[in-house]
Amino acid sequence: MINDRNVRRLALVSILTSIDLFSAIEVAFFLQKDLTASQIYMIYSIFSILIFLLEVPTGYISDKIGYKKSIILGLICGMLGFMGFIFGKGFRVISIAYFFMALMNTLISGSDDALLYDTLKESGVEDKFEVTYSKIASYGYFASIIGSILGGIIAGVSMNINVVVQTIFVIVGLCILTLVKSPKQFDYGKENIEENIQYKRKEIKAVATVLILAGFFMASTLIGTKFSQQIMLSANLPVSFFGFFAALLTVMASIFSYIAPKCKKVPFSIIMLMPALILIAIGISQNGFFVFLLLITSASRALGNVKITTLINNKISSKYRATINSVKSLLFRLFYSIIILVCGKVADYDIFLAVMLSGIILFIMVSIFLIVRCVVEKHELST
Repeated sequence: MINDRNVRRLALVSILTSIDLFSAIEVAFFLQKDLTASQIYMIYSIFSILIFLLEVPTGYISDKIGYKKSIILGLICGMLGFMGFIFGKGFRVISIAYFFMALMNTLISGSDDALLYDTLKESGVEDKFEVTYSKIASYGYFASIIGSILGGIIAGVSMNINVVVQTIFVIVGLCILTLVKSPKQFDYGKENIEENIQYKRKEIKAVATVLILAGFFMASTLIGTKFSQQIMLSANLPVSFFGFFAALLTVMASIFSYIAPKCKKVPFSIIMLMPALILIAIGISQNGFFVFLLLITSASRALGNVKITTLINNKISSKYRATINSVKSLLFRLFYSIIILVCGKVADYDIFLAVMLSGIILFIMVSIFLIVRCVVEKHELST
């Protein structure tokens, strides 16, 4: 990783905000807050809808006010959300707290990548973005694993302590972020107006293709994870194994995120198609033990995330980088929601058919946009 004080601080903020002590115990925590199971899952649904609605507006705000300010606002919203969890009770108060958590997610999403890229660019080492980003992402995955383990241990004493410690991590991250110097924004436009318009049109086509491709790819990596528990139940694997399996997937992602820059020989198309192919293989197998193939999906997710993030940040101007990254997240949630809704209905009758169907849909869509991307790139080279 680049030996730069600002980059090291950004990496530390990323690690602190990735330590998740709360997710592993949140259902039990909210049951103690006088919420019913149906209310808890309704809140999760509202939270997902809020993120979908807030992604692009908060990305636009971030581009306007600056990435550092946007992340600071996000962390402050996170603090308010966690305080709502600690002191609040009942459906209405917890729902309001989740509104602040949605703001935290969307204000930080895209802004963190953009801030890192512009920080490197200001130092003239933006070509090191892929290496730097991959290492920071791998540290984040590792921090998430540690957080899950610590969360379970601390919850044995008091679940309220989990939230308090989580809030402290956010506050420390906020303090460190204030020490980060805001880099200037860069515009890749050309001086000649006519050439600039032509350049922008090409840029929009290339970025739009990658964004849609990223949306379907990210959906294919998450759908396997969501179906994994039902697949493991079909193999009569004990529920106690589920947490270990989730940690194993994260370990795999952490390792491959770290080595992503060294995996240049792995074709981009293989990385993009692999999660869909794994879903198809699991569906055809009719065997719950094939769930372990999702370890390959986890590796592909890590590699793909680094490659796509680098591709997008290399192609766009700082003036709208956070907005574009937000669009990527929005498309992912849209595609994921539609596919999981359709295939989830099938899962009521046959989980393997549902998995295979989702894999086929995603394989077709990813293939189409890989072809479109090749056509767009060839057209760019020819002109």
